[in-house]
Amino acid sequence: MVAIKTSNWTANEAPVNLSDETVNLIVDAYKKGKEDGYKNALTNEGKMLAKSFSENLKNAMAVSEQLLKVIEQNLNINVADLFLKIDSISNFKTAIIVPYEFYVSDKRRELTGLIINKELETETDTFEMTFTVIPNKKSLDKDKLHSDGFIFEYAN
Repeated sequence: MVAIKTSNWTANEAPVNLSDETVNLIVDAYKKGKEDGYKNALTNEGKMLAKSFSENLKNAMAVSEQLLKVIEQNLNINVADLFLKIDSISNFKTAIIVPYEFYVSDKRRELTGLIINKELETETDTFEMTFTVIPNKKSLDKDKLHSDGFIFEYAN
């Protein structure tokens, strides 16, 4: 399902407060995935979880990029930013930052329709993607988004 390259995403180094110890293990495994010693220490189950998480993360990035392209083409708006949050091994959330004027307009209903379709289209037993729309205002604090767990930021 990963159809779009995901090299435009960068991870924010802000600490993430994830309550599930398994998710912490998987995030650590992902960050240190190239260290052979760490990989060898993982059990087969841990390796499968790490692989599943890595594939799901790439898929979440690709789905977010696909939706971004559809939004920009179909609604003719410039999305200010995309932020991705890991809720669990299989659940991800993307914050879509749109111009304030668009956010308060009737055209936002079209965006809601696109989002619902994308969520339904991509949901499987092992992958779920949700989206939230946030207006781009002066009061928007990206550090708060990062501290809320949106650790990946798309470089548009």
